[in-house]
Amino acid sequence: MADALQTLFRSSLPEEISGLLAERLSELESGDFFALLQTQDAQELLGRSPNSELDETKLENCATWNEYISIRLSKILAKDEENAKYKQSLFFIIGYAALLAFLQSNATGPPLPFTPSKAVLPQDVAEDKQQVTALRRQLIASLAIDGIAAYRLTPNIELLCLANIIISNPDILENISVSRWARLRVTFMHQRLLSEECGTLQDKIFADVDAVQERFFDISPKGKSRASSDDAKVEFLLERASIETFYGLDKKARADLDEAAAEQGFQFALTGVLGRRTKFQQHDVSQLVVLAKSTENANDAEPSEIRQTEGATSSPKNVDLNDDTLLENISFTAKPTLNLDVQSKESLPPTLAELDPSNQPKLLPLDSIILLALASSITNTSPANGLTREETLPYATRVLEGGSSNWQVYTQGLLVRSRMEGYRSRTIERGLLQLQAVVDQVIADTTETPTDGNADVTATTFLRKGESEDSAPASERLRYIFQIAAPTRWELEGELAQRWVTLGGLRSALDIYMRLELWAEAALCYAATEKEGTAKKLVRRQLFHATNNGDEENVGDDEAWEGPERQPPPADAARLYCILGDLDQDASM
Repeated sequence: MADALQTLFRSSLPEEISGLLAERLSELESGDFFALLQTQDAQELLGRSPNSELDETKLENCATWNEYISIRLSKILAKDEENAKYKQSLFFIIGYAALLAFLQSNATGPPLPFTPSKAVLPQDVAEDKQQVTALRRQLIASLAIDGIAAYRLTPNIELLCLANIIISNPDILENISVSRWARLRVTFMHQRLLSEECGTLQDKIFADVDAVQERFFDISPKGKSRASSDDAKVEFLLERASIETFYGLDKKARADLDEAAAEQGFQFALTGVLGRRTKFQQHDVSQLVVLAKSTENANDAEPSEIRQTEGATSSPKNVDLNDDTLLENISFTAKPTLNLDVQSKESLPPTLAELDPSNQPKLLPLDSIILLALASSITNTSPANGLTREETLPYATRVLEGGSSNWQVYTQGLLVRSRMEGYRSRTIERGLLQLQAVVDQVIADTTETPTDGNADVTATTFLRKGESEDSAPASERLRYIFQIAAPTRWELEGELAQRWVTLGGLRSALDIYMRLELWAEAALCYAATEKEGTAKKLVRRQLFHATNNGDEENVGDDEAWEGPERQPPPADAARLYCILGDLDQDASM
């Protein structure tokens, strides 16, 4: 099933063009991005197929690869004015496919079935590993804005740049109705690659948010929104809420979540139910639980036990607690007595009051996302203490125990729960193992893929590798990716490394930080293991050239890195200087 943007795009096309593009639309919706990038039009744009009218535009004559693609695209769209709408729609599909392929390779998995550099870059460049590496460095450098640099090891960056060039083309922006929504997604992904928030991108993002709201979801003079589906508005509200949460606008995010729940007709409540949490309790006590039920049109809603049995082959691994005291799940009384102190003063709706807390029905994916977003909202707006975590955990628990009909939503639920469990002695081990399992199954996955010019970012693990049946196709993983805003592979691995630091596993954390080239964090790990000398050298190497301007590629262990400062300095130079000052006990740093 396609997301709201793709559905709106398909419905906006004239019938004749929709018929001509039927195969391309089907490839986009099924996640066959390689087929789209291999079309004749895409190959001509990318300079991988001969075209006499475009041959005069060569990469070596352009300042950047971005300029090269932009010029070729403008020429292609300008030369065929009779079929302008068809060409614009076709290239929009190709550009949006490039964005989804980038997300698949960096946030959701599974590994792409093709090598992006060999599918996107000119053939003579793609065959030279050094040229690929140099071009990717140039593309990553071009993403720096307001003095804020993008993550330097971002894999397959050419896919995001291709998407940005195509979707931002003036003709496509003007004539493709959903192009502003697509550009919003490209720009927000650009923001997430940066090391900190960027005001310029924030203004651009919210300008596109307002444009999408006005075009599709504001009430028309006839009293209806221009979007034909209520789900489209809910998806937009959840996507906007994820952006607002990223920028710390939690009050606005909460308002959007409330509106999304109202549009869905989704009923839920945080309440108290008598039950037992440990194996040795003799009496029932009140336990926090989220009661939730999707609307009656929820497809094949069923008890969680049935859902977990049938869905086990399409869900990520849910690590068992295996504690000698705590139960795997709270054991509720057979006929629970509700404690409404946590719920608002008004009583629970009848549909919630009749639910069995131990066997609640499956939620629709959008409803599960609402609960997970609310959990994140509580975490962001409340102190980081035990009470906050106790209030937050039931939301993630409801998503997991009730089951989810979407692989990526279930994965996000596991991630949210693992974050909550990382602070309790009884659950900290499961929280770590669960996070490791998410890293394995979402990022490392079950098969290797060639990096072809990228640094090796393959995750190591002490857990068994996921089975093929634990996986899900790209189309399912990407279905709600913009509403969830799932972390990228390096963010997820960085979070895993930080969890290892919390538990004292500095060696495991150091391995991850060195692989991700997060030098500041790696230096702190060295310093914490009484290797201050190694930490100093690591930091100085990022800030200074080799002593006497020596060969930096073949330096010995005795190199002190006391040459001139690097120009320009690294993106995190300020932090590195602070760490160096702490290590040297030098206030001048």
